[in-house]
Amino acid sequence: MGAGPKRGCSSRGFALISLDTTFLIDLQREMRGLGVGPASQWMKENEVACGVSAICIGELVEGLPNPDHPVLDYFLHRFVFLPVDRAVATSYGKLVKGLRAKGQLIGTNDLWIAATALAQGVPLLTRNIQELGRVPGLRLMTY
Repeated sequence: MGAGPKRGCSSRGFALISLDTTFLIDLQREMRGLGVGPASQWMKENEVACGVSAICIGELVEGLPNPDHPVLDYFLHRFVFLPVDRAVATSYGKLVKGLRAKGQLIGTNDLWIAATALAQGVPLLTRNIQELGRVPGLRLMTY
């Protein structure tokens, strides 16, 4: 799972919390000086190890001017990197199959992010409740 705990999130009884891309984008915007918002406020008020999935890193790279952008290094050093491994891949496959059968399929990247949190057994901090709320067994937290 990576190095020891990183500081900055609310434990609320959890040893690790996975951060969604929505949170990272909001935090990045707030860090650029657009004011204190809910993401940076949440980081100030709470403390626990936070993880970032490989998929969230990919989504961040997509939105940055270049893949060597300092914000990427900042997030990778501050948060535990959560790779896609066999458990995540298996979780993803089960999610797609189950949600497709119900006619409730969500976006591919959201499925991978949810699968990562489920495989790790941790909640996901997001404001994307509408889509991710369809994922059975996924514990969601908002900010």
